[in-house]
Amino acid sequence: MYPVTCELPHLPKAAAKIALHNFQWHFATLVVFNSSLVCTATEFIKFYGKSLLMDKTLIRVPENITQLVLFALDVDDLHNMLKTIKERGIDNTGKYIVVCQKDDKPCDEKAAVDILWQYRVANVLVLNIKADRIEGYTYFFDKNCKNGPSVNVLSWGLEEQQQNQRTALFPIKFKDMHGCPLYVSTFIQPPYMQINDTITGADGDLLLILMNALNAELRIMTPLVGVGWGYKDENGTWVGSLGDVYYDWANFSMTSASLTLARFSSFDISTGYNKVSIVWVTHPSKIEPASMKLLRPLQANARIALSVSFLLTIAFVILLKTNFAEAHLGRVPEGMFFHCWEMCMGQPLTRLPVKMTFLYIVLFGIWYCYLIRTFYQVYLIDSLKNDVYIADITSIDEYIRAEYPYGGGLALRDFYLDCPAVYDSWINIESDEIFTVLRELGEGKKFVLAMNSATADAYQRNYKKNLYVLPETIASSHAVLFFKKYSPLVKSINIILKRLVESGLVEKIYEDNALSQYKRIPTSDQRPIKLQHFTGCYLILVVGWTLSGIVFCVELYMGRKNKVK
Repeated sequence: MYPVTCELPHLPKAAAKIALHNFQWHFATLVVFNSSLVCTATEFIKFYGKSLLMDKTLIRVPENITQLVLFALDVDDLHNMLKTIKERGIDNTGKYIVVCQKDDKPCDEKAAVDILWQYRVANVLVLNIKADRIEGYTYFFDKNCKNGPSVNVLSWGLEEQQQNQRTALFPIKFKDMHGCPLYVSTFIQPPYMQINDTITGADGDLLLILMNALNAELRIMTPLVGVGWGYKDENGTWVGSLGDVYYDWANFSMTSASLTLARFSSFDISTGYNKVSIVWVTHPSKIEPASMKLLRPLQANARIALSVSFLLTIAFVILLKTNFAEAHLGRVPEGMFFHCWEMCMGQPLTRLPVKMTFLYIVLFGIWYCYLIRTFYQVYLIDSLKNDVYIADITSIDEYIRAEYPYGGGLALRDFYLDCPAVYDSWINIESDEIFTVLRELGEGKKFVLAMNSATADAYQRNYKKNLYVLPETIASSHAVLFFKKYSPLVKSINIILKRLVESGLVEKIYEDNALSQYKRIPTSDQRPIKLQHFTGCYLILVVGWTLSGIVFCVELYMGRKNKVK
């Protein structure tokens, strides 16, 4: 074992000054040290004076530590520390200050950089003393798609107090990939991603912008194991696009996937760039009877108002027939109101009352009937041409009571962890089976599918199929990119995404794709009016003829009876 020494007090003091100007004081700093350097670590604590944790074994260290100071004797000692840090699941993308020196023998910075690259610790500053100067080294991503040589970014005399050299020593790395390949896992998913000779769709356009901003070569891959977004199977193995990321087959996953507890716990995520709504989709409800089309132009309150107005008209006619009205207004001309209704039905008006009072009443009745008829006819045309579906079920609980099977992607099942009735009976539907299920739903299959609302809308627009989307939303979350835990790419990509979102460019990309690629063509949806659309009209006509025939027979009978008398 090396003897305890405090012969190099300048290194811990320099490390403390750098930490004070580059670390965030409201977060704890973890100090890891070799037991032979306990005196040096103590010197650092004395000069730093902020919140920190000291642990040489790393047994009880919180996972959210992102600021570390390592005191190592040599490169082998540093390697052992980094190995333990990885095993404990500590963030390797945080800010690291490495003090690596034994007595007057500093660590070889090139060997230290190679070790740091091996454990993907890029946001780092390696300190040692050479020729009575404190030297600080880091490294950057190289054009050869690996770590570059060690770069001297700090050089102090032992007694220097250079305040301007203590800040901005931890620049964000991986902003320029120098044309190196980045593997992105995705799959065909309208309207977000289409993969042909090139990628298209909203996600595809955004991904191309990201690659251009990173100066990286895009390599698209589909899931090696499983399909779709991916999930953790019963064996604890990740499959699908997220499995590609988890097992380092891809750098990140771009699939417009929503956030779930398992995904959030197992992966790093980017800034949210779009909103994803997960809904329940099933077969269309029953078509409203054709006889109801005559009532469709009028909402319930309009029907009530129209009925009240007709009743008031009848009451007004009865009032005019009373002796009181005849005494003050005179005798009402025969058929006055019938002629008003005749005008409303499109028949020519043969005569008008001579008396001014009755003339105004007739003109008002004509105006009222014409107004009602015009508005009604305008909306009746659309009502006759289009089918209306009765949406009588509004929640998944009602479908469960109706013994409908239901399901979707296994990851979406996580939204119902607190609802065993749904969670336990969930049927897995892989992403490549979604459009098959949607086609079967359009044909009337009894099933309720959990899926992305944008994909359901795109399917209906492209294939001209009607589906019923329940008003109950399963979840509404941000779409994010998924990275392996502690990926060094997260910070640089988040900067680009944040700028794109704040500028409104991402929103425009998704709107333009929705309008250009999935816009319904009006002329292709025109349908002729068939005889069945007039069922209600003929029903009313038959009822009218029947009533007229009954009245005619009654009048004929009464007339003959009166003649006999």
